[in-house]
Amino acid sequence: MADIKKILLVTMTPPGDRNVGEIILRDLCAQLPRNKLVVFTVAPNPPMEELVWDSEFAFAPDEKAWRIFPGRVGSLLSHLHHRFIFRRIISSIVDKIVHFGKTHGAEAIWITLNSVTLISFGAELARRLNIPQLGLIWDPPDYLARRCGLDRLSRKLLQKYFSEAMRISDRVAVVSEGMVEEYSQRYGCNCVVLRHALYNATLKSDGLTPGNRKNNPLRIGFAGTLYDMGQFNMLLEALNLCGWKIGDRPIFIRMIGNWFRFNGMSFPCNIELMGWRSTDETSHLLSECDLNFLPIPFSEEWQDLAVLCFPTKLSTYLASGRPVFVYGPDYASSTKFCKQTGIGITCSSQNPGQILKVVSSFLCDQERYHQAQSNVFQVREDYFSVCVMKRQFARFLGVDESVLNKSC
Repeated sequence: MADIKKILLVTMTPPGDRNVGEIILRDLCAQLPRNKLVVFTVAPNPPMEELVWDSEFAFAPDEKAWRIFPGRVGSLLSHLHHRFIFRRIISSIVDKIVHFGKTHGAEAIWITLNSVTLISFGAELARRLNIPQLGLIWDPPDYLARRCGLDRLSRKLLQKYFSEAMRISDRVAVVSEGMVEEYSQRYGCNCVVLRHALYNATLKSDGLTPGNRKNNPLRIGFAGTLYDMGQFNMLLEALNLCGWKIGDRPIFIRMIGNWFRFNGMSFPCNIELMGWRSTDETSHLLSECDLNFLPIPFSEEWQDLAVLCFPTKLSTYLASGRPVFVYGPDYASSTKFCKQTGIGITCSSQNPGQILKVVSSFLCDQERYHQAQSNVFQVREDYFSVCVMKRQFARFLGVDESVLNKSC
């Protein structure tokens, strides 16, 4: 493998510590010698803090659909706005990035293809700078387009830009095996699974099953954002069936996050609302739970997300050292990963009684529970250690691990 080239990172999420994306990039960038990286951020707002690398910033255009009329006329006008006015803004941003890259002697591009804006100019930037490009993907493009409310023609155009950016990239870092299979077949690109390492993961080895700590309640943990409340309400219905008790132990749900709305509380229940917490606090609070809940939407609208993505929640849950309950379709990448590695339990039934059966039988089986917990620790080592992340990052860059900063 070659020595490391000077890299131009183009991203909507600058390396930092305010959210998951910033933290992931921060930890990846820390693997590089400082003089081998420059950063160009294209975002709605400038970075809150000055970056340690040479950097530049450009305001991203509004990615949301421009609609002043409903129906087909509104869709057509929205597409024309996206195709011409949005594109004109994009061209001016590319001019700035090209100038910045040439000024700093960039030898390779590393672009996060995780926004409508960056996907729209990914291939153009590579052609204009005429240097190797590396892509990083967290979410599928159609999901990003739907989230912005883009019309059908604009979504089709975005898919075209995405295809061009993928085909022109030397390598592409993705978050799941599902993405590797899909994108390598569709675009013929060289994909590398690159997941965030679990730093300072809480280590817990004691079991919390009903045969142990009999006076304590059973806790089911959840952290993050609920995109589909229907699945959480289904869990509530399941717990209503058993009166929020398994055996003699009451069941509590511990919720960590900013905003939740509950519709399925038709029975006296026990919910601990912990609000927003830091990464370390979240890991600690989840480590006090018996089982952590990972809902994956069943609806067709979310199918590409379920199949291709690897939720950061799962990494967070594994950091706590507790087994995971993946509730979602069998085709979801998280469901397949849980079954493959034995880190917990899965359920694809939308029957509350079946959900309760799956959860209660697992929590009442000490041998099965402890085996899943043991698997969690093994999976953290095999898939989420700093050494694994460094090795995969080196593969993504096409360099030898020895040229990266020491971290394991």
